[in-house]
Amino acid sequence: MINSQNIKEVPPQATSFFYVPTLAIRSILIYWSQITPMIFLLLVLVVFNVLLLIIFRLYKSYKVDTFQAIVFNYLTCVTVGSIVLGKFPLSLASIDEKWFPYSIFLGILFISGFNILAKTVQSFGVTLSAIAQKMSLILTVGFTILFFNEGVNFLKIIGILSAVLAIILINVPEKGLDIDHTKFKKFWYLLILTFVLSGIIDLTIFYVEAMDYSSSADIGFVVALFGMAALLGSVVMIISWITGKMQFQWKNVVAGIALGIPNFFTIYLLLKLIDAGWEGSKIFPILNVSIILGSAILGLTLFKEKLSRLQWIGFLCGLACIIFIALSNQ
Repeated sequence: MINSQNIKEVPPQATSFFYVPTLAIRSILIYWSQITPMIFLLLVLVVFNVLLLIIFRLYKSYKVDTFQAIVFNYLTCVTVGSIVLGKFPLSLASIDEKWFPYSIFLGILFISGFNILAKTVQSFGVTLSAIAQKMSLILTVGFTILFFNEGVNFLKIIGILSAVLAIILINVPEKGLDIDHTKFKKFWYLLILTFVLSGIIDLTIFYVEAMDYSSSADIGFVVALFGMAALLGSVVMIISWITGKMQFQWKNVVAGIALGIPNFFTIYLLLKLIDAGWEGSKIFPILNVSIILGSAILGLTLFKEKLSRLQWIGFLCGLACIIFIALSNQ
């Protein structure tokens, strides 16, 4: 670990040509020396989540059957969990674990939530669906503050409000929202379901870890919830193959494997952070906003996208969210 005290010992001469670059480098080193392992895990978690978005974006280009890829993704998550642990983590004894019923519940929510999200996207497009999904942090934050007595102060409230603004503004395209009012009147409940299910999934994961039902981010719990989702999804997929509604293609298997590797770690690392004592009212706003900011940066650099004025304001709101919530515990 770099010792920040040693970095500060010998300041460069103000008249030196290297004063500014040296001071900048030393400042970066001091900041890096203060990054805790948990912050590093958070950064890795954000990277894996952004990677998921990239993979989903490539699905359209390669005409991947998303449902089949999702099922193979869940099967891959089970395999990755077993490899990380060095053995298959589930046995008959797992039924007696406190987390077991929650893993079944989450597995059902994972596969049903995906289908509902897919229908929401078909009915309202990506923008409204993404806003409904990400805004679920309101449920998560409210629950953790009320039921886990997490601290609330002015900075945290401003940070949470900044997160909400960032989610809305970054997802709104330059031409604004194009809402089909006929579809809205007919399928408005899909937006509500997407919002509620996303919140329930996050809340359940937080609850299981915060209540110590899954001690130290138990891989068995992670594998069990993905296993249940894989089981339910496989039944639907096999029936669809038999009836001819779906066609087996190896590209869907490959797409699922590519998605499953980072997807396993998005849940596992989140549990690690909660197990380390991160408050739900802190981790979920920061995580959601960081994923959005990471996606925006990726769009600007890799996909040559341009942000509108409103999206830039949303980007700044996202930065403000992270800063305010980080300072709320100071």
